[in-house]
Amino acid sequence: MRVEKTFKLTIEYDGSGFWGWQVQPDVRTVQGELLKTLKNLIEGNFRLIGASRTDRGVHAEGQVASLHVEKTKFSAGELKKALNALLPSDIYIHELVEMDKKFNARFHARSKLYRYRVIPEKKSPIRRNYTWDGVTGFSIGVAKEIFPSIKGTINFEGLSVGDKKENYESTITRADVVEHEDEVHFYIEGNRFFYKMVRILVGFTVAIAVGRESPEALKKALSGKRPEIFWIAPPQGLTLVKVDY
Repeated sequence: MRVEKTFKLTIEYDGSGFWGWQVQPDVRTVQGELLKTLKNLIEGNFRLIGASRTDRGVHAEGQVASLHVEKTKFSAGELKKALNALLPSDIYIHELVEMDKKFNARFHARSKLYRYRVIPEKKSPIRRNYTWDGVTGFSIGVAKEIFPSIKGTINFEGLSVGDKKENYESTITRADVVEHEDEVHFYIEGNRFFYKMVRILVGFTVAIAVGRESPEALKKALSGKRPEIFWIAPPQGLTLVKVDY
């Protein structure tokens, strides 16, 4: 496909009603809704590439996608306005700018920042689609001690699920646990993330913080030994906050 223009989209979405980012047959996805809307606006061929393939139920405040078009009559501002007028209410384009034709949202990303929200001890019907609530026996002190241990350049093959890859090395530059009113927020930033990686790292930390797992199990997994139990946090507490280039 001959590309005339490439646009960068910064997207917010509520993942509650989606089977993840990537288009799939017969289910509702974020990419699928965007493609359906773009087909009504863009003349000729186009490609839409997301920076992160968020899972079912995962949210985004700053997902980034690159839109590569064969031809279009719209300026960046006009296209943003048209998309937001037609997209469903659980997707919104915060920014849409024209980029160099070779820009690729996935391959040019330098880092991604995720936030995971936990509510210890109590349930919250209003926040149940955006947090892991009702986590009983949670020790914030233990979580603050354990979670930063994932910082650095590490081979995460011991904690991998899904398709096998040649290289599971990732550099994590931020791993913080922050108290926010009655919630606990896990922040993790790095250059590469694998399938369910953030949810596994948070899940293991929470399992240790509630006394259901030992710190040694996570240490062994980070050194390459696959654990007997995979602790995977539920998807709804996870949000892609931003992607840096």
